Amino acid sequence: MHDKKTSPVKVNRLKVSVADLRKRLGQQLTCTVNAVLPRLEIIATHSTQDPCVGELVFDSIERGVAVTGDVKFFWEGECRRCLETTKGSQSVRIDEIFQVDASQDDEVRHFDGVTVDLEPVLTEAIAFSLPLAPLCKASCGGPAPDEFPAFIGEAPEMDKEEVDPRWDALKTMKFE
Repeated sequence: MHDKKTSPVKVNRLKVSVADLRKRLGQQLTCTVNAVLPRLEIIATHSTQDPCVGELVFDSIERGVAVTGDVKFFWEGECRRCLETTKGSQSVRIDEIFQVDASQDDEVRHFDGVTVDLEPVLTEAIAFSLPLAPLCKASCGGPAPDEFPAFIGEAPEMDKEEVDPRWDALKTMKFE
């Protein structure tokens, strides 16, 4: 039989004590996350100082705990077409396993068996989820839409330039 604790657990600086949870396999613990992480930046997009929020479930497994759930974070960046500031939010899925004595080659994270540190997990997940080239809106035409049109969907057929005849030999090549 699996025990389930549904009361939120206090998270102290994104460190969660799982010592009691690990006493019985299959036991669960729900943790509410509401924390401000350090600013993360990729290209022209960065996370804001708004707290990331979500709910994570800790499951007791052999030699460790499994952590799953969704966390929402907020970002700000430049629109890739008009360069105006745009903002948004995004949810990221957390699905990690923490094990005692995990090797560095494993896809699981090592921990001391007592405390799970969520900060590296959340930081990594958010950094990989920041939009690389955000848009302020899908229909954004950019700063000079008549001179430099932004194509939504397929680009219109352009006049084809004549190909240099020296490249014709490449058309006969077959790659298998």
